[in-house]
Amino acid sequence: MKAWQQRFRRFRLDESYPAFTNTSSDRNPGNGAPDDGDIIGWINRGMDWKDIEDKPDHYAITILADSPVQTDITLRRVQQFKTKPGEKLSVRIGEADPGSIAADANGRITVARISIPAQTGVRVSIKRRS
Repeated sequence: MKAWQQRFRRFRLDESYPAFTNTSSDRNPGNGAPDDGDIIGWINRGMDWKDIEDKPDHYAITILADSPVQTDITLRRVQQFKTKPGEKLSVRIGEADPGSIAADANGRITVARISIPAQTGVRVSIKRRS
């Protein structure tokens, strides 16, 4: 319980945080039958973040995981890096070449299919396209 009390305090009104979705370690979730799939599993377990930079001209965050996974993140409660609906953005995941994403109809930012290879995590950096 102590660990959850500390983590709960990370969700604040004055600081951004990522919402994780579609997190997968590519294990077999099964088809619903008791004898199909892995006998142990979890959803979005072991996900964490640190080192948020939320500035008017860019946003960056390091995403961490207990084991190698792939995940999507949607940024919540962004304080300074405000985007307009449909705004075009540049995203860099780790050392990969930058790619393009766009804010959704409400101006929210989702970065899909982020591969996190190890516990050291991966840095996700977002900028406005010039």
